[in-house]
Amino acid sequence: MNTKELVGGALWKKLMMLFLTISIVPVGIISYLTYRSAKIDLQRKIYNELTAIATAKKDHITQLLKLRQEQLLLIARNHLYITALEKINQKHPDAYQLKADMKNALKHQSEIVESFYKISIADANGKIVASTHTKDLGRDVSKNDVFIHGMKGIYLKDFHFEPYIKEKMPVYTIAAPIVDATNNKPQGVVISTIKGHVITGVLTDYSGLGKTGEILLVKKFGDEVVFLNNPRFEPDAALKRKLSIHAEHGLPIILGASGQEGIMETTDYRGVAALSAYRHIAAGKWGLVSKIDASEAFLPLTALRNRVWYLGISTILIVAAIAYFSGVKITRPLVKLALASEKISEGDLKVKLDVVNTRDEIGILSRSFSVMTVKLRELYASLEKKVEDRTYALEAANKDLKKQQEFELAYNEIVTIINASMGTEKLLSESLNKISSFSDSQTGIIYLYDEKERMLKMSAGYSVYDNDITSKMFGLGVGIPGQVAQEKKYLLIRDIPADTLFKIRSGIGDALPRSIGCFPIVLQERLLGVLVLASLKDYPDEMIEFVNTVSQQLAVAVSNLQAYQLIQRQTEELQQKNEELASQNEELHSQAEELRVQQVALEEKNREVDMANRAKSDFLANMSHELRTPLNSIIGFSEVLEDQSFGTLNEKQKKYVQNIHTSGMHLLQLINDILDLSKVEAGKIQLQYEEFSLPEILHDIKSLIKTQADKKNILFGIETDERVISIGADKQKFKQIMLNLLSNAVKFTPKGGKITVSVQSVNGCTQISVSDTGIGIKQENIGRIFEKFQQIDSKTAREYGGTGLGLALSRKFVEMHGGKIWVESEYGKGSTFTFTIPLKLISKTPAEEITLVKEREQEGENALILVVEDDPKSSELLKIFLTQKGYKVATAFNGDEAITKAKELKPLAITLDIVLPFKSGWDVLKELKKIPETQNIPVIVISIIDEKKHGFSLGALDYLMKPVNKEELLMKLEYYGLTVKPEGGLMDILVIDDERETVEMVSNILESRGYRVGKAYGGHEGICLAVKKKFDLIILDLIMPEIDGFDVVDELKKHDISKNVPIVIFTAKDLIEEDYFRLRQRVELIAQKGKFSKEELLTHIEKIKNMQAEKTKEREKI
Repeated sequence: MNTKELVGGALWKKLMMLFLTISIVPVGIISYLTYRSAKIDLQRKIYNELTAIATAKKDHITQLLKLRQEQLLLIARNHLYITALEKINQKHPDAYQLKADMKNALKHQSEIVESFYKISIADANGKIVASTHTKDLGRDVSKNDVFIHGMKGIYLKDFHFEPYIKEKMPVYTIAAPIVDATNNKPQGVVISTIKGHVITGVLTDYSGLGKTGEILLVKKFGDEVVFLNNPRFEPDAALKRKLSIHAEHGLPIILGASGQEGIMETTDYRGVAALSAYRHIAAGKWGLVSKIDASEAFLPLTALRNRVWYLGISTILIVAAIAYFSGVKITRPLVKLALASEKISEGDLKVKLDVVNTRDEIGILSRSFSVMTVKLRELYASLEKKVEDRTYALEAANKDLKKQQEFELAYNEIVTIINASMGTEKLLSESLNKISSFSDSQTGIIYLYDEKERMLKMSAGYSVYDNDITSKMFGLGVGIPGQVAQEKKYLLIRDIPADTLFKIRSGIGDALPRSIGCFPIVLQERLLGVLVLASLKDYPDEMIEFVNTVSQQLAVAVSNLQAYQLIQRQTEELQQKNEELASQNEELHSQAEELRVQQVALEEKNREVDMANRAKSDFLANMSHELRTPLNSIIGFSEVLEDQSFGTLNEKQKKYVQNIHTSGMHLLQLINDILDLSKVEAGKIQLQYEEFSLPEILHDIKSLIKTQADKKNILFGIETDERVISIGADKQKFKQIMLNLLSNAVKFTPKGGKITVSVQSVNGCTQISVSDTGIGIKQENIGRIFEKFQQIDSKTAREYGGTGLGLALSRKFVEMHGGKIWVESEYGKGSTFTFTIPLKLISKTPAEEITLVKEREQEGENALILVVEDDPKSSELLKIFLTQKGYKVATAFNGDEAITKAKELKPLAITLDIVLPFKSGWDVLKELKKIPETQNIPVIVISIIDEKKHGFSLGALDYLMKPVNKEELLMKLEYYGLTVKPEGGLMDILVIDDERETVEMVSNILESRGYRVGKAYGGHEGICLAVKKKFDLIILDLIMPEIDGFDVVDELKKHDISKNVPIVIFTAKDLIEEDYFRLRQRVELIAQKGKFSKEELLTHIEKIKNMQAEKTKEREKI
């Protein structure tokens, strides 16, 4: 294509397109806006018409529904129907006639209102009593929704088919209640079935809806919308045509049925585009839709669209013609200019151009183009000179660029060497070679900094052969490398002194370098080394910057390499340690397996040992009970005989009785020692710490040992430290230690001797010493004096007797307290036994928690004591003890009897054995503390079972161990104020024990002192007595058959008559921690049989009685 064709053709086409665009775009926009405006106006008009039709139909249908409801209400309110239904419901004799009258009236109503297809009336029971359809008479509609809802108010049942209507036309039903105005009570329901066409007929008028418009009445049932009338194009679709609420088409129908109103252009139920207006009829919960197909609605727009098309095409043709002729005229001079331009572009600047002299833009362009041609000739000449100058400058720039590329290439090569995984020597050597070569340096050295020695040492060299250089080390600030290392800044030296160390050696000799560059190798202010370069040339600035940058990368590489080497060393060390650990683990695994086998064997042996210990414990418990029970009677009755309560004894009888008593006590002590030692070795004894008065207990112990001392005319003295007022320890064990030491002192001290007890505070301990002027101990025998079953020698054993257990037990008890015991003796002059008890802060103990009798409310007869003991001998013995003291005694031989008598007699106190038939002493104690009548009666447990804590936890006043000592029992009664009342009355004490001998023994002790004694020979008997009579005190054994002492305490605490009676536990049982816990706050005293004297018992009872007397006086004052 030549230039003329190219330029002329292209420009002409552009002008044509320009003219056509300028004309077509406005015409198209105007046409579109005109068409759109017309469509909107037409759409608004159609919507207004559809809305008006839908609203009118809605109002019409609402009025029809309201009219039919009002007509039905007139029937419902008709006095005839109300009266007739009332009588029919009452089964009036005229019911038949009344039904006939109602039927005739209904027929008349249906004739008046033709739309009523059928009218029926149902009575209150749902039975049709009148109807315009005879077949409906008597039909039961009580379960029909129409009847059920109609009884409550006006009810509309939607369009439906009735089976009895042959025409199969839809109908709807309205029901209304027939209400008696006098009582507002429904008498029945009037039900009207109305022809559906009364409403649907309104919808068949399609005026204003053209050929495709229609009106639909619909109702929503669950997830479907049902057509209630026949659509225009589906004559039999009423109640058959359904539409899902999730359907894609027919949205106006769904919205109208759902209670919404509006207009919408969308597809109808047939999927045809349509314009719709939808309304909701609240009266029937119906939806109403008036619609017309969009194709018919927008038909008037077709003519308008055709006219717009004709106008647009005409405009395009006219504009095209004008554009063609105008384009030719405009492009001709331009083609000439294009030809001239083509020649100029080919280098012909001498071309001539015919200038167009028109005054328009083309003329200006022609003239300007001519001037431009002249200017081009001038510019071309000057341009050749400028090109030559620029070519020279470009060559210089290319040289600089090439040099820069060389720097980058060298940098990349050095970085590659640095980043390669290699050793320190190789890394530094190759890096230095590359740096020296690229920087045109004849000598290069890398020094690494040794942080330990704080010196720079040569690690790599380039062209270095002088030993002075290789062996030279620099400290910080020393020499050029040291100065750079200290300042951490590079240094460039050009004035090189003749004695410089960094000379350049060659085959012809040494030469001084022209420049020396020294660069620090530093990473994050940490000095790693120094790089030194020497050259016969001057280093340019760009080379200095290059080497300085490279030295930074070198620092990173050196640091990484050092870290890698450190990790590698640590890894090797760790691997070595892991191997050692693996070896040790194997050894440990082997040892663990051996230990496991040994552990299994040990567990098996432990089980065997446990079984043996349990068997041993059971044996010891049985032996304790079986041995102490007869001894209790032997010792008790011997004491009674000694007191000559039942007649005078001659000297021989006195001697025999004393022998019986002494032998019994000796045997009892032996049994107690053996059992205590066995329990200590088996770890069965638990210390019961409490804080008690040291002077008071020493006084009590002195009174117990004084009789023996007086028989030998031994002077007994106590030296106390005023600073030591109380001590924290197991009171019973402390007392046993002291009795053991003092008994030995009395035994081994001749007549007229002296025994001294001294107390002092030493180094945070209470130190107690027992000194005597007895026979003393040889030094060779002192080492085994505290061993069990050990005597000094056979002669001493025969002369003084003893088992060799007292000191062994004393040592065990002292050590259990955390103290120590020792002896200092001089043979023939006497001995001093000393032991220490560490000071200990004691929390509140069961003994401290026991509320004394003086804090309890006491009622009933004076000085009656109930003895609960199943052993008649023990019961009789206790009775003798108490009656001699002036007490009245009631006895109970089992738990139930004890509780019954306690309730009936309400004794001053109760003595309770634990081992009772049928019900144990524990149960008796528990019951006594539960019974309101007995819960405040003091109970003293007297039992062979040593379970003091248990007795205390159940509410026992005190706890005595069998065999009971007369003095101990009476002392306990006196201690708790349970003595003969000041008014001259006697204390009532209940003794509960399953051993009759014990009951009798305790009763004798108490009766001898003036107490009245109730006897109970078991837990049940004891409870019965305690809840029948008000006792002042209860003495209770713990070990009793059927119901033990613990249960007796629980039972007594339940009754008002016995819940406040003090209880003294008197038992042979060894109490454990659990027992103490059960008796805590429920008993006043726990006395162990065989370890508690008659005097102690009586003293405690006297104290209980005195406290009661004080309480009585306080109440009288109030």
